[in-house]
Amino acid sequence: MAKTKIYVAKAFKLLRADGIHADFPVGMHTVDQDIADNWYVKHHTGDPGDVLATPGADELAAAVAAARAELDAEGRRLTEQHAELDAMSKGIDARAADLDAREGSIAARELEHASNVAAFEASQAATAEAASQKQSGSQKQGGKQA
Repeated sequence: MAKTKIYVAKAFKLLRADGIHADFPVGMHTVDQDIADNWYVKHHTGDPGDVLATPGADELAAAVAAARAELDAEGRRLTEQHAELDAMSKGIDARAADLDAREGSIAARELEHASNVAAFEASQAATAEAASQKQSGSQKQGGKQA
């Protein structure tokens, strides 16, 4: 089996396939490839340069300050977007109220129109009835003279 080197960044204990526990303290180890490919082993390994490149207090303070500034900028951006959304929401609400008023006005005009049409049809029917009665009355009179 092929051997490979791994750097253990965080000590751990591994239960091997043969049932034996193997301790892996921090440092370099030469292991079989199947052990190096194990997900649990990979979780505890790293690059030896990572240990040497740990940030100091000044670097950590600078990183925290940069992160805080980034969060403040994001907070301002979100506040601006919230204000824009509020303005858009008020505009949408006003537009909805205008549309509701227009719809009510149109419904009232439709009722008025329907009423006018019904009145017109009734007057036409009354006029036609009166004309029909007048014509039948003149026919009755004409028949008596003959």
